[in-house]
Amino acid sequence: MNTLEDVTETQDGWFYSPRFHHAQKVNQNVYCYVSNMLYGYVVQLYMRGDTGFCKLEARSSTRDLASLIKMFELGEKWLEKYSSGNTKEIDKDFFSISNSKGAWRVGSIDYWI
Repeated sequence: MNTLEDVTETQDGWFYSPRFHHAQKVNQNVYCYVSNMLYGYVVQLYMRGDTGFCKLEARSSTRDLASLIKMFELGEKWLEKYSSGNTKEIDKDFFSISNSKGAWRVGSIDYWI
């Protein structure tokens, strides 16, 4: 039990999409995806009704069970904290793509966890 599909079944409220090969969970005004990457996993937070750029993103540097669980845990934290969809608060998060001092600042590799 270490594939994304298998682990999704153990996560409360998450569902796996075989069509898009990702796990998804919605909470009020936001939703998260956990997806496979070539060498790890990624968790992303989006605003409901918006399929453009994600608001938050973090990546794991390894493809193992511990890394996958970390992605679900971070997604849960974001879903709880930002459920209202307050973009001003989301933009302050360390993993916000809009935070010029955060993980996605120019030259940074801090988005790998």
